[in-house]
Amino acid sequence: PFVLPGAYHLTYDGFVAVEPLQLDATADDLDGVVLRVAPGGRISGRVVLSSTGEPLPELVVSAAAENGVPYVATTDADGHYTMDSLPSGSYVVETGGDAYARVDTERVDVVHGAVTAGVDLVLDPGLSISGVVTGPDGTMAGVWVAARGTGVYGSSSETAEDGTYTITGLGPGTYSVAATAHGLAASETQGVDVHEGTAVIGVDLALGPAGSIEGTVALFADGSPASYAALSVEGDSGSYIGRCDGDGAYRIGRL
Repeated sequence: PFVLPGAYHLTYDGFVAVEPLQLDATADDLDGVVLRVAPGGRISGRVVLSSTGEPLPELVVSAAAENGVPYVATTDADGHYTMDSLPSGSYVVETGGDAYARVDTERVDVVHGAVTAGVDLVLDPGLSISGVVTGPDGTMAGVWVAARGTGVYGSSSETAEDGTYTITGLGPGTYSVAATAHGLAASETQGVDVHEGTAVIGVDLALGPAGSIEGTVALFADGSPASYAALSVEGDSGSYIGRCDGDGAYRIGRL
């Protein structure tokens, strides 16, 4: 088949490259290219629901290599999954989200040509946080709301036409919930406790007009402008950074 000129990386179903190879296709044909491959490693397991042990089909399971490259598979009707063509190394396997709380494994070691079996994942039903986002003119659609916690997976959601949002796929824990929109000051609620078997409702967020701080920065020695100096502002809602222009003037907005 014909290919357009450019650089190409080759992949091999069921195999991995012994030596990474990049081909540069030009107007001329590439002949005599030798590919050195080895059988890839595999990770297999099963995903089930914690309360009943029933299999969970059609869930995406991912394995992240140490270099951050992800590999994915989908569970079958019996909850089984297999990821192949994996280079040797260690991986963190995870799944969940939406209707289920996200979980992951300790690092799983994989070697060429071998199957690392029994990497099973047990999921709890996902918990949720919901509320309404308003702005200066009322409810706001299309605003992203994020829930973040320490030691737990976070998630996010976009507000609907009526300003409502629901963040799903959360595990038990304490979260900070924040909404941001261009040109408005962010709104955040901290210390939102999510417990098993409950849905947290009424976490409403109000975005207000953004303020700003502006001024100039000068060198102490001679009062000349501190051109392009970086500066930051610390507030209850977080840190904001800015940079002076060539005349030492700055403006930090969206406060």
